[in-house]
Amino acid sequence: MDNHSFKDLLLKHLSYKLLTCTSASRTNLLGAVEERLASYLLTIQLQREFGKEIQTPYIPDIASLIGTTPRHLNRVIQRLTDMEILYKVKQEIVVLDWEHLDELSNEIRFE
Repeated sequence: MDNHSFKDLLLKHLSYKLLTCTSASRTNLLGAVEERLASYLLTIQLQREFGKEIQTPYIPDIASLIGTTPRHLNRVIQRLTDMEILYKVKQEIVVLDWEHLDELSNEIRFE
């Protein structure tokens, strides 16, 4: 690889990093927790082609990732359960209405 190709590759990589960091910052700073949770669930759902059940590794980890507290995240999960969009049983979140979740996400996905 010549020096020019390496610089182009490095510039593309840095541009991508800046874009994803900017997007994640905007999402975490400006988006409601419902929007961030919906975005997170839709992002990880894209990685799983089958089923609606998502194993939650640990609520505090998800809360940290989307920029909230575990307590607030549990309130949001309860609110979405009351709206019949999803429900949580032990370490599992079951999405009942992917379309409504998609609307809540405002088409934002975590990278």
